[in-house]
Amino acid sequence: MTLVPLSSSSSYSSSSSFFFFFLFYFFFFSFFFSLSLSLSLFFSFFFFESLVIHIFFLIVGCLS
Repeated sequence: MTLVPLSSSSSYSSSSSFFFFFLFYFFFFSFFFSLSLSLSLFFSFFFFESLVIHIFFLIVGCLS
């Protein structure tokens, strides 16, 4: 009878450690994903702004 709670407690500890492991990796990957997404949005915004500035100067140069 003493083996049943021991095995259940060991399985519970392994599942909880797996849960914390999964949670840690989930936060880790979500942080890196959001960081890479914000960096790509930042660089695409700079690319878009430089493209708009180039088009604006091209239009001004053609008009003048």
